Amino acid sequence: MRRVNPVTLLPQISEAQILSYAKFLSEDIGYRTVGTREHALGDAWMVEQAKELQKQCEEVVKGSTGRKLECEVWRQEGSGSHR
Repeated sequence: MRRVNPVTLLPQISEAQILSYAKFLSEDIGYRTVGTREHALGDAWMVEQAKELQKQCEEVVKGSTGRKLECEVWRQEGSGSHR
């Protein structure tokens, strides 16, 4: 679901969007204990959401003149070892 600011006509994250992310993670994917299938599904889903937001950001930059904005997604990956 893509929300648009009615004044600027630019994409805008909203409370409703954030709540929909939380709802999907908690109700559709479920409890995500590290190392479980649900953990992997939740992680993959969030990476896709971040890539979609990056794509929307890049569209804004491409469609504007002189807008200085970097659209970067970074994901920390652990080694899997916990001390």
